[in-house]
Amino acid sequence: MFLYNQLRCLYFSKFLPKFTLQKLQLGDVYVCALNESDNKRIGVFSSRSCGASRTWEIAVLKAQAEYVEREAVRAANATSSTGFAAFPFIFFKQKAIKQAKKYAYAEMVERYAWPEWFANDTIAYQLRSDVCDCNNSFYQAIQKEMEFSNLYIIQPQLELNDLQLVVIYAVSELGLVCAAAAHKNIEQAELSALKELYMHAIGLFRMKSQNLEATTIYDKRVYWISGQHECLQKRLSSQGNAPLSIPFPVIFQDIKTAFDQTHVVQRCIFEGYQKKFISEENEMYI
Repeated sequence: MFLYNQLRCLYFSKFLPKFTLQKLQLGDVYVCALNESDNKRIGVFSSRSCGASRTWEIAVLKAQAEYVEREAVRAANATSSTGFAAFPFIFFKQKAIKQAKKYAYAEMVERYAWPEWFANDTIAYQLRSDVCDCNNSFYQAIQKEMEFSNLYIIQPQLELNDLQLVVIYAVSELGLVCAAAAHKNIEQAELSALKELYMHAIGLFRMKSQNLEATTIYDKRVYWISGQHECLQKRLSSQGNAPLSIPFPVIFQDIKTAFDQTHVVQRCIFEGYQKKFISEENEMYI
């Protein structure tokens, strides 16, 4: 499997632009970022394409897929990557489409359910402050670098039976940092959320330490959330007793990119659900 995934990385790289590959090990997790040669910003956090896994090869494959996903967002003239997912293939394209739909759906559930939980205090959830044992090595490596003073790990109760949502808020000297992920496995959802949390913490540090203006959707989200500690405490004061439902028809779109030879891209949409990223009133939307 090790050699097979190495060969897959090399094969897919033939069809992608030339990148500078950055590798970082945090505990037992590897984080890989792809930076294009003309990208003047340096560092894992500056890349549009980042993957994390317990093997180098899978982390690289995830970073490659994320790059294609970002290109698909551009090709579709979308305002954010909400509901997009790319998946690689060599021979079995239909299987890849099925996987991409699964990940796109999980992405859409995450982006919908996270702000819905935040805004609706009737939704039930579980709260803990410790990560799962299998993710502890990863978190301790992040904590050593970021020095979070508090951690809130939230699992909103979903009406769905096939997905688990993990939302993580961490308190830092520079403000609140947050990330979320949905997956059928709670440990994997937490792992993915921790990777995003690390990236967001570095992004927040970069913006505030270098007095950079928040211009991209990513920057605006990270910067806005950093000032929401009081709102989070208010939300956590209400436990709620109702599960969160998804009351929208689900539709999928096949998104074409310049990388159709190696990756399929699916976009999941909750039909009838439209919401801006961050409104002028600073309404939260992920």
